[in-house]
Amino acid sequence: MTMGLAVIMIVLLGVMGAGLLTFVSRDLNVVIEENRGQRAFEMADAGVAAAKRQLISDCVGAQSTTCSALYGGTGTSPWSAAQGGLTLGDLDADGLGGTADSVHVKISQPSTNHFLVVSTGTYGVATRKIEAMFEGGAGGGGGGGGNVTFPTGWTPSSILVKGPDVHLNAMSLFAGGNIIIDGVTNQTSCTTTTTGRPPRETTTTTCTNPWTNFQNEYDSNGGTIGTISGTADRLADWDSRNLNPSGTWNIVGRKKLDNNGDPILSGNYNQTAYEKSGFAAEGLVCGTTTTTSHIPNCDEDEPADSIADGHYAYDSTTGSKLAWDTTTNSYSKPYGQRVTFQRKSPQDDPNQPSSIISYPFPIEPQPDPVRLKQVALDSDTYYRALDGDTFYKPADPNTFFTWDDLVPNGNNDEVVFIDAQNNDLTYDIGSSRNGIIVAWCGNLQMTNATFQGIVLAMKGDGAALPNDPGGTPSTNCLNDDNKGVLTTDNSTLKAWLYSNNTSIVTPGIQIGENTTLFFMPNGNFNLLDVLLQDPVMTSINPKGWRELYE
Repeated sequence: MTMGLAVIMIVLLGVMGAGLLTFVSRDLNVVIEENRGQRAFEMADAGVAAAKRQLISDCVGAQSTTCSALYGGTGTSPWSAAQGGLTLGDLDADGLGGTADSVHVKISQPSTNHFLVVSTGTYGVATRKIEAMFEGGAGGGGGGGGNVTFPTGWTPSSILVKGPDVHLNAMSLFAGGNIIIDGVTNQTSCTTTTTGRPPRETTTTTCTNPWTNFQNEYDSNGGTIGTISGTADRLADWDSRNLNPSGTWNIVGRKKLDNNGDPILSGNYNQTAYEKSGFAAEGLVCGTTTTTSHIPNCDEDEPADSIADGHYAYDSTTGSKLAWDTTTNSYSKPYGQRVTFQRKSPQDDPNQPSSIISYPFPIEPQPDPVRLKQVALDSDTYYRALDGDTFYKPADPNTFFTWDDLVPNGNNDEVVFIDAQNNDLTYDIGSSRNGIIVAWCGNLQMTNATFQGIVLAMKGDGAALPNDPGGTPSTNCLNDDNKGVLTTDNSTLKAWLYSNNTSIVTPGIQIGENTTLFFMPNGNFNLLDVLLQDPVMTSINPKGWRELYE
């Protein structure tokens, strides 16, 4: 009996031991397989990183122009999907005696400045695959990120600040023409005081400067410029070397002034740099003939018309500003930072004279209406205007759309291109919207609007643009100086406003009453391949990735 029990126990223990050994062996195999899978995933991830480095090498900077030839449909790079991709082996450098490992990488370019990477990692018998997307970015000023970022107002045309109560929040205005501030004059006044008694009395004459009224307008609340708010301009002191992304578009920063009107040059950055909102014009920063005339006083051949002070505002005259000097009873005392605002050629020339201050962002390339219309045609967001707020698509002229249809709630990252057909368009959606709006051959008024994005008013030769569906050419307004004008009133805009109307008579951007302007948040819209003419990539930025399962 006892012997039989012992035999049974031995058999049971043997069976249990064999089962346990099976379970342990199975678990060990699972762990080994998981480890191999993890190592294979790491190989695939390393392939993605290698692909990004290769894209930076092949596509950033001067190589931008040849990037499509390397990774486009029939790309010639050995990394290109068209060539089958590239295999890299022994990434863990364990030699012939170690477990075999490799990664196979394929790069394709499905659209301009967008890249798709498929990386397949192998470790032993395990395989993992990752798909990653990258986007080309271009240098700009401020804001961080990789997209081109412009201030709220940069335009090759002139800007009219009509007011009243225009509010600038941490942003500056830049113009290739003039910046006209309505109601501010360059008129001066003098007072004479006498001290002492005859025959030893002393007479002193003190006169205001041509820019005194502008400085008072900038510093006070109310008037044409309601407020200047925000602790610092998003473009800081305009030295683009200190921005992100950085560049050498401008290497002369703005300076604070002492009580004598001289730039403060010694001390740390916070003591010397001036960072609040500012104005800059290649022509003049100027006013009107009187405070109520609304007639610009802005003759570029008359430097005296300038109200720029070389501190709050810079223009073509600020390199030689002379303030009133009581010792000579004349305008003979140098005043302000004494630098002239002008564009550079090339725009990123690092050898910038210290007497010049320039745009702290690339002003070339500029928005291209040919590209913009084609993008809108491709995304079915191209319209013609029947009047100021009714639109139709050329392929279906009997179906009408409103602004609510063109710019609905939500994330609108498609280009809405409107051939205004010489109509004046009025955008008046009160609720917050975002998007990219292009008004061609018409004028666009943003009123009672809360909008974030990009707004462009453009004019030109319609024959240069792609034809409509059906072959109809775009409206031609090349010689009409009254088209391509963008106006605002009673609106809050976190947007880049742009006009290509370079007429001397008609300012392309006109900022009306109760308009609040903010710097456009960077990264919300990709300006690089949508808006600009032949942009140069300065970075390769990840846009997303996923693991692929087979």
